[in-house]
Amino acid sequence: MDYDSANIAVDPRTVGEIAATLIADANEVAEARNRIAKTLSGSIFWAGLSHDESEDMTARWVKTGIELFGSSPEPEEPAAKKPEYGAEAEEIGVLSAMAGGLTGAAAGYSQTETAIALLFTQMHAGIQPESRPPGEPEPPSTTPLPGDPSLTDQTDPALTAIGEDW
Repeated sequence: MDYDSANIAVDPRTVGEIAATLIADANEVAEARNRIAKTLSGSIFWAGLSHDESEDMTARWVKTGIELFGSSPEPEEPAAKKPEYGAEAEEIGVLSAMAGGLTGAAAGYSQTETAIALLFTQMHAGIQPESRPPGEPEPPSTTPLPGDPSLTDQTDPALTAIGEDW
């Protein structure tokens, strides 16, 4: 397998827009579902076995809705109210979890792009020649040339351009 042939192209803005659309669509469906539930909750009364079946169906309907959309405090309750210790906390539904994952991925890709751009900017700045005022002579080189007396062992391959290749 050639691992160098992989190419991942992600546009963080598009991923973020998809996450926002998913959240908006999920909220719209959840609101419609709640309107249906409120309409049906007070209009039909069941008795006997039909009542038990209706209660069971309603419980499954609510459970499925919570799994899909999550649970949240009723509109009358303050949004900042936290559940008491041991109380059941707000559940996050599948659609909310997916939207949160997409939002996190968009943020991660965006941060990665920003970091890469910064690295290339720093690299570019690091390889640019130092600017000198016009007419100022170039500073002397600090690298000794072959034959310089500071090079004690002229035959050492590490200090010369001569290589040992037997």
